[in-house]
Amino acid sequence: METTPNNLPVKPIERHVHFRNLDALRFIAFFGVFVFHFNARIKAEYGPDAEGVFNFIFRQGYLGVNFFFVLSGFLITYLLLHEERLFGAYAVRKFWMRRILRIWPLYFAVVFYGFFVFGFLNRANPSYHETAELKWYLLFLPNFNIIHNRYPLSTSLTILWSVGIEEQFYLLWPLLLWFRKFRVPVMVMIVVHSLFFRFLYQHDHHTLLYHSFSFTGDLATGGLLAWFCYGRSLEPSAVRIPRNVTLIVYVLLAVYILSLTSLYSRFPQAHYAKNTVLSLFFSYVVFEQAFSSAPLFAFGRLKWMTALGKYTYGLYCLHPVAIMAGYHLTKKLSGDTAAGGWLWIEFVVSLTSTIVVAMLSYHLYERHFLKLKAWKFTRVATLHHPDKSEAEHAENLKESI
Repeated sequence: METTPNNLPVKPIERHVHFRNLDALRFIAFFGVFVFHFNARIKAEYGPDAEGVFNFIFRQGYLGVNFFFVLSGFLITYLLLHEERLFGAYAVRKFWMRRILRIWPLYFAVVFYGFFVFGFLNRANPSYHETAELKWYLLFLPNFNIIHNRYPLSTSLTILWSVGIEEQFYLLWPLLLWFRKFRVPVMVMIVVHSLFFRFLYQHDHHTLLYHSFSFTGDLATGGLLAWFCYGRSLEPSAVRIPRNVTLIVYVLLAVYILSLTSLYSRFPQAHYAKNTVLSLFFSYVVFEQAFSSAPLFAFGRLKWMTALGKYTYGLYCLHPVAIMAGYHLTKKLSGDTAAGGWLWIEFVVSLTSTIVVAMLSYHLYERHFLKLKAWKFTRVATLHHPDKSEAEHAENLKESI
């Protein structure tokens, strides 16, 4: 064991990183997106005046995607910095292989369903014509497909726009961080550029909502948070953060989210700054949940939510299919278009179906690729249970980020 000049033992650098509350936050972000899309289905069925409680509570659920971007930027950057500290440098090719094995299998399965299975199921509909172009999806540019061709008919293809942005980020991020002296200036420039880009395109709805440059600031803000925390050697769950400060931030975040619709109806020109403001709020949430020794509420205490957090990628990619399946099943059971109390039944059926399908996908399909990822390419992992044995740690590598 290494020692200091005073012959005191030096704590070895762990190869595992554990943020006990972040898996639960992943599920919360997914749930926001789920209820937003469920609400959109109701809106398509009944019009804007018939959404009721779903619209009032869940209309800002799409912000879960913004949270995903901040969280991804934080985790990926933190793990790269930790790998660099352990080995002297991070391995770019291994990083890319880890991302490929985690993202590609399910991504291309959804692409196959959206273009071929969904098309086959709708072959009898003479008006069916998929507007999406396969080339954008094969190049991991589905967000640009929406900009150029608007929304696909298959909702399973629509949801992939954010996965495409994540994949573009994974391709370039380790290269941008390669030069250590320029990391902070590069990340700050990305945040500023994203804000300026949104200002320039504030009146171009689809560009503002789906262009990669609209969200690079969210990812870079998460990266800056990781750089700040890791550079100061902050230990997970060991930082004293005043709970009254956290309460104030959470209240401000809630007020901001609830007032978004009225705020931008009065000041539409301020819409371009939304992502920047939210990324700062969400960065604080990640920081408080990851590093506070006494968080205002530790979401990791919700064991069921933490357990579901590891299925988030599948939950996100597969929930549009489950929502439509829940709609058709409930409609058949109710004998007509689901309404009233049947909407809540449809909600439960759709959510349950999403969870079941995502778990089956993970254990029967994705896990085989994750095993290869863990044993061949993983050097640093985030773990769900830091108190387990080393043998169990090795097994948990299959579930790493």
